[in-house]
Amino acid sequence: MSVQFYLTDAGKAAAIDAGNLDISIKLAYIAVGSGQYDASTDAAALSSLKTQLAKYSLSGGSTQNGTLNLIAAIDSTITADIYEVGLLTTDGILFAVAAVSGSDPLFNLVNEITTIITIGLALADIDAGAVTISIDTNTSAAAQLLNEHLAADNPHPQYFVLQDGNTVNGNNTFNGDNTFAGKNSFTGKTTLKEVNITGTFTVNDKATFTEKATFDGEAEFNEPVTINNTLTADQVTTEQLNIGKGTDGDSGTKKIDFYPYGNSTSSASIQADTEGNLKLEATGEIQIGVCEKSQNGYTTLPNGLMMQWGTVDYSTRPSETLVEVIFPKEFSNACLNVQLTRKQISSSGASGDGTANLIHGSESKTGFSAWLQLIISDTASLRGFTWFAIGY
Repeated sequence: MSVQFYLTDAGKAAAIDAGNLDISIKLAYIAVGSGQYDASTDAAALSSLKTQLAKYSLSGGSTQNGTLNLIAAIDSTITADIYEVGLLTTDGILFAVAAVSGSDPLFNLVNEITTIITIGLALADIDAGAVTISIDTNTSAAAQLLNEHLAADNPHPQYFVLQDGNTVNGNNTFNGDNTFAGKNSFTGKTTLKEVNITGTFTVNDKATFTEKATFDGEAEFNEPVTINNTLTADQVTTEQLNIGKGTDGDSGTKKIDFYPYGNSTSSASIQADTEGNLKLEATGEIQIGVCEKSQNGYTTLPNGLMMQWGTVDYSTRPSETLVEVIFPKEFSNACLNVQLTRKQISSSGASGDGTANLIHGSESKTGFSAWLQLIISDTASLRGFTWFAIGY
């Protein structure tokens, strides 16, 4: 849980005096107690915990960037709920206090059970250089290893940055061969020369890749991305992707290749040139939009239009009648045009004299109405009709 420590007046004075004298005070002990109170108001005046139960030596720690990292390996001889914690110097001065006033304790101690506590203490009002940590040399091996971990300059080399959850702020340029293995977030303008991304990669501002970039994990770009060389990725989510933007005067064709999983041979590609020409190639079928390939079907076009078609059939000549046609797929907005062609089974013109007429105003998003009309009585060859519609 997150706990706020507050400096006591005595602790702050000791640190300020030590800084003025160019010496340091040493934190050596952690005290625990059962007092329940608001440390933000009570800590300053305290010289000891309100209800101290026990005191233990600190097992390790370090100072990094104005923050004290402390470790206490408590070999408890009591069983108790702990509501207040104090940090003491080698001289017994109560330096800082954390406490809660509610019913939930900070933590619990159990008799004959070792509890390891780690504390990060930011020193906002005093010089961090005036405070050091006195370590109990008899601490457990596990606590000693944890102490070495905290004191290391880079305890997590598998992550790119140490602070802010692997977040890099500001404008950043990475030259050479860079590998990002963890979850990385870049909030400023980022330029990467040659990079290998194996984890999750998020860029919240403009990103430029000037040389080869490989993504084995998932990449998300919330602003325009420019790729000047080669990009290899399993999945890229972005609002704008600029491929091969290049420099002024660059007139070469830019290309995106698509590879089936586990295959080193491209199965499809998109090419564009500076004249605005776009070329699609694929070893199989190129489909743009949704298509239903049947006698009554439809296809959608990249410009938002949709074409639909169908047929109305009869086994014998129908009488003059009204026919209601339902489109295979409803138009989202409107039907713009419908064309009808009457069918006949004979090549004789007289036996096929009849029409299929669109009823004016019957066109809708879902279908239309047609009237089958006979011109002369000898129309035994007439059957149904085919239709074609376009809309959006």
